[in-house]
Amino acid sequence: MRAGTYAAPIDGGDAMMLHFESPTAAFHTLKLAVLDTARRGRPVNLAEIAEVAPRYLGITARLTQRAERRERRWHWVDDPGFDLTEHLDERTVDGTAGLDLLCGELAGAHLDQSRPLWTLTLVHGLPEGRQAVVARIHHAIMDGSAAMNAFTALTSPTEGTAPEPMERTLPPIEAREPLPRRLAAIAALTVDGWRRTREYGPDESVPRRILPRTRINPRSNRPGRVCASGSVPLDEVTELARLLGVGTMGALHGVLAQGLRDYLLAHGEAPAHPLVANFGVVEDVNDPRCEGTRLATARVWMPVEMTDPLALVRRTARSCTESVALRRHRGFELQLRAAEFARIVPVLRNRFVNVPTYTPVHLQTAYVVGPAAARWFGDVEAVGWTSFAVSVAPADLSITAYTYAGRVWLGVVVTPGAMPDPGLYLHLTKDALRLLLELARTA
Repeated sequence: MRAGTYAAPIDGGDAMMLHFESPTAAFHTLKLAVLDTARRGRPVNLAEIAEVAPRYLGITARLTQRAERRERRWHWVDDPGFDLTEHLDERTVDGTAGLDLLCGELAGAHLDQSRPLWTLTLVHGLPEGRQAVVARIHHAIMDGSAAMNAFTALTSPTEGTAPEPMERTLPPIEAREPLPRRLAAIAALTVDGWRRTREYGPDESVPRRILPRTRINPRSNRPGRVCASGSVPLDEVTELARLLGVGTMGALHGVLAQGLRDYLLAHGEAPAHPLVANFGVVEDVNDPRCEGTRLATARVWMPVEMTDPLALVRRTARSCTESVALRRHRGFELQLRAAEFARIVPVLRNRFVNVPTYTPVHLQTAYVVGPAAARWFGDVEAVGWTSFAVSVAPADLSITAYTYAGRVWLGVVVTPGAMPDPGLYLHLTKDALRLLLELARTA
């Protein structure tokens, strides 16, 4: 097939992410790998990346295709003028704080839609001579689960070995059902979803009402993002979960909630009601896909108004369990099919999201399980892996957690008006984990 001849309609969640793009909200994510080059004795340079990268562009055809509007619909179209060097650059920062500043800059800067929607930035200037690679990639190309699969596929569990070069394969262009049939199917799925929700009925464990806004999601729609990153030991989170008899994801969300409570108190706002977090659930956590957005959303209570820290974690963890169970009970097909009508939702959101003083969601979270041991790019060790997801009103605060190589790596991205000092929030969250562990060990 000649370059430029392939054109596939973009449907579902991928189209949703493209339609959500606006002048104040860039719908790409950042994936940050910290590199240790001590074994090889010399740093990575941009020329090496430019030499190696073409062997692996076939991990998904989207890396050499651009998103193009045709007849009111988005299409993936081969980019006949694809030039890898236009997607690579390098920056030098002043330590970890400088890296967070750079990530904030990259998170707020829109990708060039005349090219494939991704870039790689090689970063110099980290402590101990380390470097980082920041991948800026549109959410329409891959969600968090697909990104972790891609990272695993592009790396090796042992030093000095490299994955086989990846051939570019084009997905088939599938025929679309007639509009009346699609509408009828969505209507039937909606009715079935309501029925299943009523059957499940997990009392007040799953948020089903709207609540007042707080300091972390004021009514604003300004451009710009700030980032902060950090990590905590995974074994401390799993120990907390074991002591309290809850799941790891629930325990982590409880720690994040306690950190939010402490952050609000530090800024003179005594929490009077719980917060609601929105996160994505995948139908099959073992799905090896490296492209696409296949998330269905669930909501969880973060009861920051509770003064008993262990009770706060237990309630948060129970809500996580119930929310995921309800999401799976309702099924995934409705949300994935309804996303094809993505043109309508962003218009409504952009027009009305900052009008009400009440909101169904205060923040966004994500939790992804990654490799238990460090991965290698040949003779370069990836010693850290952090993700910065999309933050968009009314949930201007996004917290992403990836488990990798024995730690939980936290990436916070937020609009400056919602949380101008996300580094303080991460500091308070680490203190909260230590406090909760002490209380749980002696309870």
